[in-house]
Amino acid sequence: MHAEALRKQLHKRLGGTWTILIRLHPNAREHEAEVLKTNPGAVGVTNFPDLSALIMTADLVVTDFSSVMFDSLYADRPTFILAQDYDDYVNGERGVYDIIHKLPFTVTKTPEALISSINQFSPDEYTHKRQAFLNLIGDHESGESAVLLAKHVVAKMKGETVDDA
Repeated sequence: MHAEALRKQLHKRLGGTWTILIRLHPNAREHEAEVLKTNPGAVGVTNFPDLSALIMTADLVVTDFSSVMFDSLYADRPTFILAQDYDDYVNGERGVYDIIHKLPFTVTKTPEALISSINQFSPDEYTHKRQAFLNLIGDHESGESAVLLAKHVVAKMKGETVDDA
């Protein structure tokens, strides 16, 4: 899929002005110039050092089966999987865990299916699927971990009894 087509579709469906950031796997970083040449208007961020900062500034993420999908899951960014090599990936020697069918993300095999997925995106449905997946994997994050840890450390330093529950 070319970045310009994706940018136009995002504008049509969601409004606003979109910038497409392309980040290649570190093992493919030498191909960034080539990829950008075929995606005019996209911005290469392969060498940007902080992936989490990129995800936090993104409005949505399109990826393949990269673990970046879990980073975007925790950042609560809508995520779409474009896996043009889906059959080879799932049925090939790498294989994937059965969890792939439980992910809250739409998995598409073609750029056209990705566009369709974006057109049909429902924030409420995504929120529900995301929470169901987090429950499935036993995630109980409240967003208060750092505060709770700091309180725990301070209490221990003061010799106070700490409820470890």
